[in-house]
Amino acid sequence: MSEKRFEKNIKVTFQPENRQVRVSSDATVSDAAVIAGILLDFPCGGEGKCGKCVVRIEGGVSAPTRKEIEVLGKDRISSGFRLACQTLIEATCTVFILDIPQIADKKSGILSGGDRKVVLPEEITGICSEPLGAAIDIGTTNLSISILDLENGKRLAVSSADNPQRQFGADVITRISRCMKDPRAVEDMRRMVISALNDCIEKTCAQFGFDINRIVRLVAVGNTAMLSLALGINPTSLGHSPYTPPFTGPLSIPVAETGLLGNERARLDVPRIISGFLGADITSGLLWTRIHVRNKASALVDLGTNGEIAFARKGKIMACSTAAGPAFEGSQISCGMRAVPGAIEYFNRDKDLSPHVLGGGVPKGICGSGILDACALLLDAKLITQRGRLVSPSGGGKLAKERIRDFDSSRAFVLYPGYELFLTQEDIRQVQLAKSAIASGFKVLSDVFLEKEETLEKIWIAGAFGNFLKPDSVVRIGIIPRQYLSRMAMAGNAALLGAEMMLASTQAFEEANVIASNTAPVELSGNPLFEKEFYKNLLFP
Repeated sequence: MSEKRFEKNIKVTFQPENRQVRVSSDATVSDAAVIAGILLDFPCGGEGKCGKCVVRIEGGVSAPTRKEIEVLGKDRISSGFRLACQTLIEATCTVFILDIPQIADKKSGILSGGDRKVVLPEEITGICSEPLGAAIDIGTTNLSISILDLENGKRLAVSSADNPQRQFGADVITRISRCMKDPRAVEDMRRMVISALNDCIEKTCAQFGFDINRIVRLVAVGNTAMLSLALGINPTSLGHSPYTPPFTGPLSIPVAETGLLGNERARLDVPRIISGFLGADITSGLLWTRIHVRNKASALVDLGTNGEIAFARKGKIMACSTAAGPAFEGSQISCGMRAVPGAIEYFNRDKDLSPHVLGGGVPKGICGSGILDACALLLDAKLITQRGRLVSPSGGGKLAKERIRDFDSSRAFVLYPGYELFLTQEDIRQVQLAKSAIASGFKVLSDVFLEKEETLEKIWIAGAFGNFLKPDSVVRIGIIPRQYLSRMAMAGNAALLGAEMMLASTQAFEEANVIASNTAPVELSGNPLFEKEFYKNLLFP
């Protein structure tokens, strides 16, 4: 692979927010938008097929791609319209985010952009002039916060951070076990996550010039254990059968009692949870995707440390949770990281298999979408076997010789030649365990929910690990059956998006509580079909 020279610190200005970021010369406009905290829609995984990320650009960008010409047409392109996911930044430019509240997925009814409907009582918005709100997604591995203008529902900023509770264990069960052994760990973990959330709020407000006292409402979602620990509630009842949740909600708590930053009169609202291992995050995702109101069966699959899957049709909802582990979120991977600048998000199918790096430049590591795409790429190139074994450097042709390395006790694929970035044999094993857990849960729900000969009309894939998860990669490694490839769409961080809806509208908050009440949990522990499928799905297709 030839060494690239990157021009760094190219200024990109987003209007009408007048928000500025700096990126390298091989960054896409969508990269810059993510770094700026502007969430564009990429239901096709950034493949330039859906046209949802259309923007208008003035300044130095790359020539239009064939995909852009097909989707937008030459007339629109000549007027400055481009697809953010396909356009490379070459020099200083200004990107105009279009006011497109009416552009929607016709099948799902999900809006691509524009302001949200605000339905809040005066007792909330009247606390101060120009009120703000904070939507919070407390993930097992990652934390995400979105700041909204509560006068029009507009998203103003997004930030994320690692969940510092990871030092107590990478997954929920380990942290619950720690609380069972030492009850003092509950307060330790509460203090840690509140501190990390406050750090996000404080830095975001400072960056964009917001007064923290303008934050008058907060809404938090997450799995049952993470919400419990954030609130200082002992989650040990989740550590043994019948896995009773320590609270069900909904809750409304004065922010001053939680330790979170905000106006002294602000409140933290937490929607109702479904069960011990189905929390408010999957409820939030259902609210956003709205699959529960569709006439035909659809699904939501949230790829996180705790993978949640929900099937729904005409108000009937079934859901399950499975311990996928943190591989999808870049944790416990040799060079894994969150989807932040410097992370490999996917790989180009060129002769060099060059990585696409969020923000451009030289990669620092690889995030969840990049990990899945790397495994799909290795399968296509026949560099890993069906059992997940990397071939030897001498056993896979020129590419294997160039990119596979043998170490004393392991083998690894070089992600970026010239730099110490590898996907190891153990990393691939973690992906196999994670994908098998999701695929097996999906099979169980298919069997108990779908009627004879019925198939799913739409599958939304959610996760906070990146914007460019490829539908092809999800199918190639065996998470979702191939028959559904054309029916899949990327939902991004659906939990956070649903929390934004609840933050801006008490009606949406109440709807989320109804969704939780109407959802039937499907237990996978001890399920013979799940166990049978799990061992089978450890293999790649």
